[in-house]
Amino acid sequence: MVDSEFNKRYKKLNSEQKSAVDCIDGPLLVLAGPGTGKTELLSVRVANILNKTDTLPQSILCLTFTDAAARNMQDRLRAIIEDAAYDVQINTYHSFASDIILNNPEFFKNIDLSNGQDSRMERPIDDIRQSEIMTQILDDLDFDNPLKGDYYINSLISIISDSKQANITPQNLKDIAIYNISQIKMVNEKLQTIFTEVKALPRKASESIKLFALVCDVLSSIDGDLVDIANRELLDAISIAELEDSTKPLTAWKNKWLRKNSVNTWEFDDIEKNQRIFHVAEIYELYQQKLSENNEYDFNDMILRTIETLQNNPELKYNLQEKYLYILLDEFQDTNAAQFKLMTLIADNPVNEGRPNIMAVGDDDQGIFAFQGANINNMLSFVDSFNDVEIISLEKNYRSHHDIIFTAHNIADQIEDRLHSKIENVTKDIVAASDDLPVNAIINRNEFDSEANEMGWICEKVASLIEEGVGADQISIISPKHKILESLVPFLNQKNIPVSYEKRENIIDTKIIDSIYKISRVVIALKENNLVLLDELLPQILSLEYWNLSPVEIYKTNWLFTKEKYSSYKPWTEIALENAELEPSVSALVNISSYAQNEGLEYALDIITGTTKIIINDIEYRSPIYEWYFSEENINKNALEF
Repeated sequence: MVDSEFNKRYKKLNSEQKSAVDCIDGPLLVLAGPGTGKTELLSVRVANILNKTDTLPQSILCLTFTDAAARNMQDRLRAIIEDAAYDVQINTYHSFASDIILNNPEFFKNIDLSNGQDSRMERPIDDIRQSEIMTQILDDLDFDNPLKGDYYINSLISIISDSKQANITPQNLKDIAIYNISQIKMVNEKLQTIFTEVKALPRKASESIKLFALVCDVLSSIDGDLVDIANRELLDAISIAELEDSTKPLTAWKNKWLRKNSVNTWEFDDIEKNQRIFHVAEIYELYQQKLSENNEYDFNDMILRTIETLQNNPELKYNLQEKYLYILLDEFQDTNAAQFKLMTLIADNPVNEGRPNIMAVGDDDQGIFAFQGANINNMLSFVDSFNDVEIISLEKNYRSHHDIIFTAHNIADQIEDRLHSKIENVTKDIVAASDDLPVNAIINRNEFDSEANEMGWICEKVASLIEEGVGADQISIISPKHKILESLVPFLNQKNIPVSYEKRENIIDTKIIDSIYKISRVVIALKENNLVLLDELLPQILSLEYWNLSPVEIYKTNWLFTKEKYSSYKPWTEIALENAELEPSVSALVNISSYAQNEGLEYALDIITGTTKIIINDIEYRSPIYEWYFSEENINKNALEF
């Protein structure tokens, strides 16, 4: 180790940072807001561990959320300890789980002794394969299943992902649905005595409060998580209604938790919603079975299977615990339940007696946004999971102006779930500590009558700054959601203001990829003469804007198809071919299918997208997708999409 570099960096740390660097033994939670120097702290702490103990670099595990953050940490560490930095285990949570799987394959073989099926984890799958598996599952569902249909694919994949991040299995999800339904039935039996004669809720606050107090008594008499949540929200609503002498809080609660049944009586929650949860659990189960049959696993399975394997194989768990003597967790507020469970398994070495050498660094205020299943309760759980946890709060901000910190502090203080408010003797009063910032910061708050006026004002402000000599690359527009920025881009384009806009986007979820995917399925269905699938997909595809077909004609075809279906079945394709407006487009799809049968996948996709033309009835034909997406008019209209 280069002691001079370590000493130089250590001297630059403030007192709180030094305390965190020096606290190398036992559990430590560091509350670190933006600009408080946590990345430097992590690097210097690793160097300090190597300096003060006999620990090998390979025995230190550092986990963060992105490859970029991992590389940044390694670069900083290399500047201090040189090549030894490459031996420190710096990973993302998922790459760490992946390494465990790849380095210990003998523990990741699931052999069912009843049928001899070997479901080892061999092939990770991507988003396309996920969609393919989900499509197969939904195609095989009974027609009366409420979740049958392509439009549920992305939602189901998202729900399954969220469940895995929360460490919820298909059986857990089923149990939740069944338990919720039982609670709802018990509540509704008791509510009948209250609502039998009530057709409309009282308009006077006092009368409404009396009525809902009775509902509160019913909810209090029944045990269960769902009922408990509803009851706590109702108690809050009653308190606000009494304070404001208003029925609005109670109406809001009613809209969320009550509904009218078939006999026009109020009842609690929605049994059908929980029945759908049960169906989701069944699909989740089928999805996992499909993965297992093909020895495949998805992104979230890396962590879930690692947890399961560690719990079922103490030998592997104990060896990993012996290997990793010090654990450092970056961006801890972003951890979800599954990631936190994995870490507790690695850290829970009996020899530590509940005080492992683990440090978590996070900002509870950022955790409020629950990124990718993240849960601020994990930060509280960290304190509860280990004995005598040391808590250090970094309060010196080296990035932001005092005025900005002051404003942010006043806003953040309105958040009830801030971590330091739940832990005794912990404060989080951020102060500006940089000497390199302007003397004054100008913060204005503006309100507008409409979104268009707001967008117009922003553009005028930007244009004015540029005219005054400020570089466009020195102006930043920040928004809580991408859709707001996307709405702003056309306004900036109108004023010829140069824009640099980056957005992480899953290309599988874009409209164009979804269209190509559905057309590809139609091409295959035409080849296989799968009339049922064509009945479902053709109306969806021909409704897309680039076919430029009349919605009325598609509606007429749907109406005729439905009418024929109840007399003598006539395929949607056949009916569409008899429609003068729809016939050219349907015929084109039939011809595309014919070409695709004799060519490879790449050529077939070229035809579908229009990058390659084909001849139909001696006339050159190009897919309308190409004309639509390369139209100058459309590009100017929506630059971001095109």
